[in-house]
Amino acid sequence: MALVERWRAAHHGSYVDELNRTAVDMAGRVRDFDVSDLRTLAGRGHQSTMTVGLAEFQAVITVDPPGGFSGSTQPATFPSAFSGTQLTDVEDAFTEGRWPDFLRLCADLECQIHINLQVVPEVAGFNWIRTADALITPIEQRTWLDTIQGLFRAGSVVELVVESAGDSWLSAAGLSILGPTAQPHQPSGYDSGPWDAYRKAWLADDRTAIPPPIAIYPSSHNGLDAVDEYLKRAAHAICWIWLATSASISASRVGLTFEHGAYLEVDFSKLPPADGTEATFALAEWSTASADYMRQDAVEHAIALVVGDPATLVGSARRVLNTAKLLLQLAQSGAIAEALASRRAAIQAAVDAARTTSEAARSAARSSSDRVFAEVAVAVGIVLTNAGSLINVVTAHDLILVVAALGVATGLSAYLFEYPSAAHTLESFEADLRAHGDALTRDDIADIKSMESLKRAKDDVWRAKLNTGALLLVVFAAAVIGWFVVK
Repeated sequence: MALVERWRAAHHGSYVDELNRTAVDMAGRVRDFDVSDLRTLAGRGHQSTMTVGLAEFQAVITVDPPGGFSGSTQPATFPSAFSGTQLTDVEDAFTEGRWPDFLRLCADLECQIHINLQVVPEVAGFNWIRTADALITPIEQRTWLDTIQGLFRAGSVVELVVESAGDSWLSAAGLSILGPTAQPHQPSGYDSGPWDAYRKAWLADDRTAIPPPIAIYPSSHNGLDAVDEYLKRAAHAICWIWLATSASISASRVGLTFEHGAYLEVDFSKLPPADGTEATFALAEWSTASADYMRQDAVEHAIALVVGDPATLVGSARRVLNTAKLLLQLAQSGAIAEALASRRAAIQAAVDAARTTSEAARSAARSSSDRVFAEVAVAVGIVLTNAGSLINVVTAHDLILVVAALGVATGLSAYLFEYPSAAHTLESFEADLRAHGDALTRDDIADIKSMESLKRAKDDVWRAKLNTGALLLVVFAAAVIGWFVVK
């Protein structure tokens, strides 16, 4: 940078400054810009373009990183400035593409030189800008937000070196700004969790790459007063950018819209004043503390209620915050009442489901028991009838098989239809509880599922099944005994 500044001062050049880039335009003679110096600049990642010319002749020589030369001439004939051996040497250097030699041979000619100084943050480990004024005042057709986003474009780079800042420094939560001779200062740090959650939930448009306002809000500084003021104003603006319903952002314009309840369209292409920054920052921190819909809705409704004109938005943060807190409290009170009502309804539904299941299980057990007792009585009657010689053994065996078949039918009816039907009420209730996830918490659902009435209903179904199974064994035992008793 010192070499380029010497050239600029000697030849009255001018700078065009951007983040991580500075362009310098100068005029002089070719010999004023040594070829080895141009090659050194290229080795450091900078590009130089020299236009050498007279009225009837022009050559354009470019030195690209890491040191390659290229060039062209218009026209491809050389002027009377060259003659004899020198003309031959110039023509040979041009024909063979020996551009460094070509420049040395053109040492006395007038030239224009454009030097493009660039810093690659991922390689250098820091962002760079020539002056603090260049940081604060973006070039034409660019906005302040384009510069701020550029500071965070390389996610792992959190340091900005300001070439003209000397030993001055400034620290923010997610950014460190310092001069080349300043002691190192690390960003103070912040909890990015709530901001990242809010970004993921609500910033799905052009705002996904915008840093949270806390990342650039200055916490301490030595010198760089204008940068401190600039970053506070930028943080002020970014708060509203995060809170807007939607945004349209380009390199030259920052447009925000607030669309909930009342439609507001606000142009933030220019930074707002620093007045009210603390109140706006408090509003942004409260709004992003949780990404839930209820809080977001409260903020948007509050903006619609408080802000009647886009011009009054910037100064309304304190009133918006107070209104949003009240709206959220009212919404949460209604939500709590709704949740309690839903919980009471779910508990009553659980009691009803348990009662219905128990009654169905007892009814199925009584029905099965009645059929089983009738089948046992028939088996005993067959044995007695055979003993009285009223039926022969063949008929008795056939009738006993019929009794056994009826027992099988009773078991199939009970276990495939009646008991599953009794249990379905309970199973359907537990499955339907999942549909109440918007009103009941997981703990509520777990507590309801573990209610004693539901446990006893399940026990009733299990005992009814066990009772029916035992009675069916009696039927089959009676049939087997009857089979061998008849003669």
